Amino acid sequence: MGVIVIWTLVLAVIMAERDAAAIKAGAQINHVLWWWIRAIAVAVPCVVIGKALLSIGMAGLFSAVFRWELNALRGVRCTYISRSNVYDSAFIMVTGSADAGGRLAYLVELITAVVVVGWCI
Repeated sequence: MGVIVIWTLVLAVIMAERDAAAIKAGAQINHVLWWWIRAIAVAVPCVVIGKALLSIGMAGLFSAVFRWELNALRGVRCTYISRSNVYDSAFIMVTGSADAGGRLAYLVELITAVVVVGWCI
């Protein structure tokens, strides 16, 4: 399971670097397409080892690390989220602000990761 956690962390950093470069270049990001690519890349190893449920925890870990790295690369606050995608927009809608939405997103994602990994051990 440790290899899957490391894979998820590395993938999150690589994907954040990819998106940061695209944003800097002014390129449009197809959020739906890239969500599916990333979801599959995180889920497949979990399914292969017979722990499909683990993919939910790894999704939480991926999302939190991806946001942290993307925001660091872009030089914005770590809790920054925007309405550029449905996922972030949902947290903004629930909290009423982007900053609080970012904090809530980290909380939900990391609690999900810890609970699911604990369940799968």
